[in-house]
Amino acid sequence: MRTESFSGIRGIYPADINEEICRDYAAAYLSLFSKAPKLVVGCDTRASSLALKQAVMSALPNVIDVGVAPTPAVSFAVRQYGADGGIIITASHNPPEHNGMKLLRKNGGVLLPQDMQRVIAVFHRGNLVRQVNQKIVDKHAHLLEMYLHYVLNLTRNQWVDAIRRQGFRIVTDPNGGAAAVILDEILKWLHVENISVNDALGIFRRQIEPTADALSSLPEITKKHNALFAAAFDCDADRLEIMLPSGKMLNGNQILALIVDEVLMEEKGIVVVNDATSGLVRRIAENHHADVHEVEVGEVNVVEEMLSCNSPIGGEGSNGGIIIPPGTVRDGILALCFVLRIMAKTGKSIEDLVAALPAYSTFSDQVKVASADIPHIREHIISSFPEHPIQYTGDETGGIKIRFGESFLWFRQSKTEAGTYRVIADAPDAEAAQALLGRGKEVLDMFTTRHAKLL
Repeated sequence: MRTESFSGIRGIYPADINEEICRDYAAAYLSLFSKAPKLVVGCDTRASSLALKQAVMSALPNVIDVGVAPTPAVSFAVRQYGADGGIIITASHNPPEHNGMKLLRKNGGVLLPQDMQRVIAVFHRGNLVRQVNQKIVDKHAHLLEMYLHYVLNLTRNQWVDAIRRQGFRIVTDPNGGAAAVILDEILKWLHVENISVNDALGIFRRQIEPTADALSSLPEITKKHNALFAAAFDCDADRLEIMLPSGKMLNGNQILALIVDEVLMEEKGIVVVNDATSGLVRRIAENHHADVHEVEVGEVNVVEEMLSCNSPIGGEGSNGGIIIPPGTVRDGILALCFVLRIMAKTGKSIEDLVAALPAYSTFSDQVKVASADIPHIREHIISSFPEHPIQYTGDETGGIKIRFGESFLWFRQSKTEAGTYRVIADAPDAEAAQALLGRGKEVLDMFTTRHAKLL
């Protein structure tokens, strides 16, 4: 089943998303512009991506083709080349048989929800007029060179020099994804010895989403090469996960917390996160007397709030991708460079850096519910916690966050899986977080059981 949301279009190729469908979405995207736009088009490494990219370009009047490139690089290209927007053919961390489209605006960020809704509406209205190609310019090689310098500039020259002096050795696993087109070159510039595995483009040797189970072979490889850690990416490299030689995987909240701490040492400002991000990040921000603004889940929501308050850093704790201006999307490669910068600056191992963070545990799960009763489920959740402060983000499908001192329980209706509610529990103590998660699932199970009896 094809999904349509503010984060893009996704589905299984060719049943849910194919060349014809992508051409029509591209034509619908053109409805946002009053005159023929200049658009950047790039893709990830899936077997269907090149064909879908060609289909998209055939519907556009003026194209800068950047080929296979990470999502943050394509986003950067929109700004670098003064384009009016862009299209990325990718299904991000979805399985390889999936594909999709991310539609970008002039600043390189994904479309605002109202603009994405307009594109979807125009697509479904049909009778679309496709443009005849006027011009296609190939900028693949040039973009990769420019993106390399962009990442190193954001890492800062003095810390690039510090990294070069360390003689770091790490393992990287792009799993055949778009990170493989640039990652080794960036690490060479940093004088980091890179033990690259699974780097043949389009060959996926593990699950695309870099979960702990998917990365279970990396600790042994890391120990074999006496490397510091392993860095793994999803197919479009907007996510980073770090696996330690011990077999422990850092979670996205820990990576975000480390980088928030580093950024706030140099530049004071507001930190922007989604409302499902661990209290760990708030604790780190408070150490710098910095405010934290929480928004509804969704990269575009984080970016919009960052722009409105001139924030120096933002992110979503569900993954290790960070957003640092002028960037307007998550960037897993930049996150890796910042981790190396922190290690070079402090002289500490990644294990020691994480051990020094405040202790927080985050657990998540999802519960199937009756789709038709989603509005009543929300009411049931809220009424189940009458004595605790409750925070809301978004509309009636947005997040519900129940606070228990420094801990929280979070609920949100899935935007991509019908009849599913996501639950996250976060607390300074692992046992307390597990207990909270159990309580959250009980609340949903209670409603589902009651609903079944009524039927």
